Amino acid sequence: NIIGLIVFLFSGLKARNGDRYNWVYDALTEPRWYVRPFKYVIAYAMNNLFAADQVMSARLGLDPRKTVSAEMGDFIEDGRCKLCNIICRLLGKIDPKHCRNAIDAWRAYYNKIDWALWGREDEEWLNEVRQKRAKR
Repeated sequence: NIIGLIVFLFSGLKARNGDRYNWVYDALTEPRWYVRPFKYVIAYAMNNLFAADQVMSARLGLDPRKTVSAEMGDFIEDGRCKLCNIICRLLGKIDPKHCRNAIDAWRAYYNKIDWALWGREDEEWLNEVRQKRAKR
């Protein structure tokens, strides 16, 4: 994967005059020409991290469609896992409400799929969201 990433990153880089070997000079003098490939590298890396998180969830015997954080968020809501609560608090130091946001993002994503396929949404979750908004 690393070699493929390096080849992808540098294969399309050409100098403005079309010379493949003069791109280093142009990258140093006109860096805006070379920012675009890095945007795709970041997206590639994020997709791989997300996939690795889902694989870890499947290996732990959890729902393979969810990330481990989303599963821990579910366990905390149901009160089934004390260790999950500790882990999510530690993650909360880096990303506040990480597990809660992970489960909300997962539910929102699959509600879009349900809406597209069946023309309906998860009513229980929508009622929960409406109640939380009313409390604010």
